[in-house]
Amino acid sequence: LLEKLLLEKLLLEKLLLKKQPVEKQQVEKQHPASAARWKDSRKFIGITQYGQKKWKARVCAEVGTPEGGEKGKVLHLGCFTNPLSAARAYDRAALFLRGKAASLNMPAEEYAKDPVMAELRRCKREDFLSRLRKLTKFEETNKV
Repeated sequence: LLEKLLLEKLLLEKLLLKKQPVEKQQVEKQHPASAARWKDSRKFIGITQYGQKKWKARVCAEVGTPEGGEKGKVLHLGCFTNPLSAARAYDRAALFLRGKAASLNMPAEEYAKDPVMAELRRCKREDFLSRLRKLTKFEETNKV
């Protein structure tokens, strides 16, 4: 009986050890590529990485705005091949929706003479999302 209790205790200890949180250094040693991707996409606001080479950009539309409606919405801005393009798409949408109050990835001065922002300012508010998706995709695919 005593041996059985000791054996059960040892098994429980092993299970508990397995469930303890893994240290960040251990993850980086075991999966350096995953750690690097995680760090790369976490530099920017409003983007997430999925797969190996794709990034999604999203922005939250606030409650009571035409885009957000009564409950608020998360607006999908598009999928991109690099995190910088996704971050720029987020910045443009945040500037359009929130103006100077927006939290941005790059300085707001970069967008003062930006042709995509100039085009967004000219379009109707209800057309901004589709217009932004088209312009940012066009910009990304035509980079030299």
